[in-house]
Amino acid sequence: MTKIKHLVRISLTGLLSCCLFSCVNPNYSLLEEIDTEIGLDMTLAGPIGHSNLNLIKMLPDSFGSFRLVNEGDEIYLEGSNIEEMGNEIVGHLKMYPKGIFTKEVSIVADGLDPYRGNISMPLTYNLDPYRGNISMPLTYTFDDINTNPNERLDSILYAKNQTLHIEITSDLTCQAGSYVDLIFNPNELSLDPILYPENKVRADLTNGSIDIPITMDAAMLKFYGNKSFTIQVEGVIISPDVIPGGFYVHLTCDYGTIKPRVTYGYLGPDRVIYETTKKMPFTYTKTLQNGSFFLPFYDPKINITCESNIGIPANYTLDYVKVFDSKTGEFVYADFNGSMSTSFVLEYPSLDEIAGLTREELLNFDVSDIIKTTEKTFDREYGHTNRLFTINGDSIEYHYTIRPLDTLVPVVSYFFDDSDMDLDIDTKLLCQFEGNSTDPDKNFYINSRDTIPISIGTFDLGPVTIADTTVAAVKMVHINHLPVGALAHVYFIDENKQQILTELELDITINAAPVNADGEVTEATAETKTYIKFNYEQLEIFSESCKGIVLDYRVDNDLMCNVWFKSNDWLDVKLGAYVIGKIGYKPEQNNDN
Repeated sequence: MTKIKHLVRISLTGLLSCCLFSCVNPNYSLLEEIDTEIGLDMTLAGPIGHSNLNLIKMLPDSFGSFRLVNEGDEIYLEGSNIEEMGNEIVGHLKMYPKGIFTKEVSIVADGLDPYRGNISMPLTYNLDPYRGNISMPLTYTFDDINTNPNERLDSILYAKNQTLHIEITSDLTCQAGSYVDLIFNPNELSLDPILYPENKVRADLTNGSIDIPITMDAAMLKFYGNKSFTIQVEGVIISPDVIPGGFYVHLTCDYGTIKPRVTYGYLGPDRVIYETTKKMPFTYTKTLQNGSFFLPFYDPKINITCESNIGIPANYTLDYVKVFDSKTGEFVYADFNGSMSTSFVLEYPSLDEIAGLTREELLNFDVSDIIKTTEKTFDREYGHTNRLFTINGDSIEYHYTIRPLDTLVPVVSYFFDDSDMDLDIDTKLLCQFEGNSTDPDKNFYINSRDTIPISIGTFDLGPVTIADTTVAAVKMVHINHLPVGALAHVYFIDENKQQILTELELDITINAAPVNADGEVTEATAETKTYIKFNYEQLEIFSESCKGIVLDYRVDNDLMCNVWFKSNDWLDVKLGAYVIGKIGYKPEQNNDN
């Protein structure tokens, strides 16, 4: 059988489990009363069936995570996926000092030089052998910050409900009047001035060991790129015994228990902010690309929208996008001008946007107020996304990396403890399909089935005999307004949907509608007429048992060129019965349902 331009062979099997049941429309025109191709002795008995198909009816109702959308006369498959990276990025950075420290300070008896142990006071000084003095700076050095040349921690503002516990114990028994002062340099650690107006904390040691809770809410710890800060420890120990040398006050604290609200610093271009590989089912192809459909979209558009309130100038690198067919091992990559990867700069909130806020305002700041949006579209031109739809892929995998932007002048960055970043990936597939002139199997096709109920009246065969070789005919007229042609396998069924009159089943070629250079249908339509002729015995079976005509269609792109489906493209089929003059015919009533 000769195939024609844009051949559409429609054969409803497999995946498309939903059959399209058509009914007779009594208002349609069944063409001429007399058809010379049937014979001058036959006349039209009446319409017996009608169906109208378009691409939407041929496609299934579900596409996994995709949905079918009609916009004007365009048809799209759309899918969305939101990837919430959120605090994973903040947790990955972990730019705050941690560590458990135990330090000791000497208790020096009155009049002794705390560093040399000799008498330093004038001989006239009234020494108290039961009194000891404490005076020493303690330096806390953190080995987990400012060690990477691509990372610099400048300062942190601690969050709400953060408490630094410092446990203080003395080797000596302490009496009333014993105390220790922890004095902080405001240029290094600045506590809440309302709670600690002198920026220091006093611990009463009268009752011995004590745990001092220091409220760190809104406290600012500054490093300026260094790794340490210093606490000046001053105090007095009153003992019931004479104070000898070699005794100490011990201080233990855990800085890893307090977390920042805002972190300030700098990240270099070699510091990875976030990196991940995502692999997931390719639900579009799982639904469609399985032998009953193959839709090689001409220009798939993948829109990435990144929303971020992380104040770090960063570069997003999409390292690759791969679609994989696990059955055959075949895979394809997106292509960016000959490379699998591409990069673009993410918008970010600048430091100026929070620079004027007080500490209290920073603690209660709503980070959604500084969200910045970056949009990027990958398509046929940028990314060769059409490649992803040229195989029967069942999974999609992509890998991306986020790194700080390489700037000539280092940019001070910041992020809050609840800063986050989301990627919204929207896929929009216009139902325009690419032709492949080198591989026929990589061209568009759809398998679909249309079952047309037959509304047959009563035939009075009267004087008709077996000698009358042709006594009736069904005329089938396809009017095609699709951008492709079709092959249809036609057969009759009874009320149990079992095939009858198998000798009359046939394959027909349906002509394609005229198209323009873009593959769009013009206003003209193509008409294809088919005649199924009955002898006496066949007409008896047809009139008594036939309840429907099945058309198994396969719609494909036989000429392997681009095709473009619109919502107003359709394939219409009309059925009429013709009988010879000897036969009486009474149409079935109420057949307009």
